Amino acid sequence: MFKLLIVLLLFSSSALGLSVASWNILQLGWADNKKGYAPLVDVISQHDFVALQEVMSTESLDKLNSELNKTGHWDIMVSHRSVGDGRYREFFAFIYRSDRIDYMGAANLYLDPGNKFARKPFSAKFCETATGFCFTAATVHLIYGKTIIRRQVEAMALSGYVDYLRSNIAQGDPILLTGDFNLDHESKGFEAIKYDGFTPLFSTKTTLSKSNNRHTSAYDNIWVNTTCRFKMCRSPSNKYIDKSPRRLGMSHAQAREAVSGHALVVASW
Repeated sequence: MFKLLIVLLLFSSSALGLSVASWNILQLGWADNKKGYAPLVDVISQHDFVALQEVMSTESLDKLNSELNKTGHWDIMVSHRSVGDGRYREFFAFIYRSDRIDYMGAANLYLDPGNKFARKPFSAKFCETATGFCFTAATVHLIYGKTIIRRQVEAMALSGYVDYLRSNIAQGDPILLTGDFNLDHESKGFEAIKYDGFTPLFSTKTTLSKSNNRHTSAYDNIWVNTTCRFKMCRSPSNKYIDKSPRRLGMSHAQAREAVSGHALVVASW
């Protein structure tokens, strides 16, 4: 009976699939923000793997990981240096359940020939522990800039970046390109990456309006390469925009200040 229970639990965990999310955590670690770690833990712990943008200090990330480990087994992979210009510099990070996902190496910031990106993209390889299924996760935070042209230039440069990932990191494994793209998925800037076989999973708005249950911009997304043969190249079994303010009992205005002005985008395979 005991062995049967273990088998059923393992089966049910596998059947639920791997929950992958991308989140602009919005200036985590800046001294003048009013974030508490409890709501951040609540949001992240709903998932297995979360790509984070706008981590402003590694100390805050270590604190977040410590709090998460009170709820289970978690680990982090963070870029070795901050990226960006002037005062507004950030780290990228992947935070994941270490009992479900194994880090396989190749963590790196893109060298960026031609200096196309203000914030160099970050990537690493991971495998699902139970199945041995591997994937390359990459995360970006495209510049907002003064004009949409500047954003589109960076979006067009993603084509060269995914070519680099395919040749040097993924080597046949699926690529998940996550992040805050500061552009709607229909922007002309994405024509090249679409031609390369990538498609966005989300078309809905993701940034929190000050009005409850409303969102303003469709900037956050997960792009997948549909040309490979693995499960993450197919449509996910489930995908949604996280409704954490409602679950946390917060208004959108409260969540924007205490958690983030961005909702997570979530997909499961």
